Amino acid sequence: MAGGDKEAFLRAEPYFRAMGTTITHVGEAGAGQTVKLCNQLVCAINLQAICEALALGRASGVDLDQLRNVLLIVLLLRGIWMFTKFDVPWLLGFGGGAGEAIRTLPVFTYQRSFTYYQAGMGAALSNVMLALLLMAVTIYFVAFPPSEDATDA
Repeated sequence: MAGGDKEAFLRAEPYFRAMGTTITHVGEAGAGQTVKLCNQLVCAINLQAICEALALGRASGVDLDQLRNVLLIVLLLRGIWMFTKFDVPWLLGFGGGAGEAIRTLPVFTYQRSFTYYQAGMGAALSNVMLALLLMAVTIYFVAFPPSEDATDA
């Protein structure tokens, strides 16, 4: 994300590409910082929501270990649901004015497969998404194995 004069951006773009792969001109000077601030705001709101949920659980006397496990499952499921739905990025991309600047891997895969007719690329990206989901599930179950109490129920 970069802001500034379009011609200056185009001259500097090779240097940006040496640092990253997703380079987007977002407007005049200062627009890149604004877009980055918006991104950080979304991240901070999600973090604050988790903190508030834990505070509510603590204040209500809920077992925080159990609450943590439930919240982790919810977050994992939300990540999986993002692979099956285009809800947030699709709305932002086509209703919020951000256009091509906002894309997730599922949206990118869909576009490659059905808009640009690159079925091979779509299939490869689908395999990457499946591998990512399997890794996330494996990490979760290794980090938080079912307790003996849970298997007896």
